[in-house]
Amino acid sequence: MVYFRNFQRIFGEDGNVLAIGLKNDKVYQLDNFRKLHALSQKINQAEGVSQVLSLPLMYYLDKDTLNKQFVPRLIFENFPQNQARLDSLLGFALNQRFYQGLLVNPENGATAILISIKKEVLNSSGRQTLIRDIEDWGQAFSAETGIDLHYAGIPFVRSIVTGQVASELQMLLVLSAIATAVILFAFFGSWVAVVFSMIIIGVVVVWCVGFLGIFGYQITILTGLLPPILVVIGIPNCVYLLNKYHQEYRIHGNQMKALSRIINKIGVVALITNATTAIGFAVFIFMDHANLKEFGIISSLCILCTFLLSITLLPIFYSFLPPPSAKAMRHLDRRPLTPAHQLFSHKCFRLSPNCLWRGKYYFNFFADRHDPNSGPFFYAR
Repeated sequence: MVYFRNFQRIFGEDGNVLAIGLKNDKVYQLDNFRKLHALSQKINQAEGVSQVLSLPLMYYLDKDTLNKQFVPRLIFENFPQNQARLDSLLGFALNQRFYQGLLVNPENGATAILISIKKEVLNSSGRQTLIRDIEDWGQAFSAETGIDLHYAGIPFVRSIVTGQVASELQMLLVLSAIATAVILFAFFGSWVAVVFSMIIIGVVVVWCVGFLGIFGYQITILTGLLPPILVVIGIPNCVYLLNKYHQEYRIHGNQMKALSRIINKIGVVALITNATTAIGFAVFIFMDHANLKEFGIISSLCILCTFLLSITLLPIFYSFLPPPSAKAMRHLDRRPLTPAHQLFSHKCFRLSPNCLWRGKYYFNFFADRHDPNSGPFFYAR
């Protein structure tokens, strides 16, 4: 890594270069070459572009005998007005040994436009806008001349990948929210439970973006996964609280007492489960990778905030609503869940002591059959 950094310091890097290639003999016609010249100048004047190197913007070194120095000058500084003059300048440009094999392929006539993008723009959201503008200008050039342009380079690849990842993360967030909303409605049969639960999750997602801004972190592929993860983690908290709220209200019919009891009874359990989940994500903080550290910090904080918001906002919301109706509590009497409840509440608890008793019996049986005189035999071996 040290040698690589030294190499970059001495020779630079091409990670900020966007290349546009074209292979068509029509580009050397006067009208089309004028449009290529206009395209190169338009890109060169765009905000975020540091330099453009292309055939119309090619430089040569002119010898200044008076000052005894070389002066860089544009070959096409005075744009030709006829095809003969253009062919003459093109021949002069192709004879420049410094550019041979770089901008023009002498075998097939293919040429390229090399665009150097500023580093501060390359690592910001402005890269997407700049690449999109360059593509729009290139499409307009292709529509006018019939010459196809081909894009390459790390900035273009990063722009395409970033756009695809962003759209997929948004789709993942929407799908996770829809799936959890459908499950909530199927379980509780009430849109009130769905709406208030999704409001809490929405607040958590906004807080997640706020934490990224507070810590100065960028939205990466890992941090972009946090909103769907928070949706999946936050919904069970709401399910536990609402289910316990309905159970308590059915017992004594006191709404305020039911809301206070869900905090006392479910609060500690939810705190333990969310704390263990947050600790699991906090393990990434000890990694050497910066993105993993950022993911661990933000995810652990957001999971704890999910618990705090669900344990505070849900009782507040339902304290302003009327008591739950019998229809809202029908999920407590659903028969498909009764066999599963009976299985875990009766059979499992009855089988566990039985298994322990049988295990103790078999252990005593084998211990009684052990010959005490065989001890020296085993110890000797």
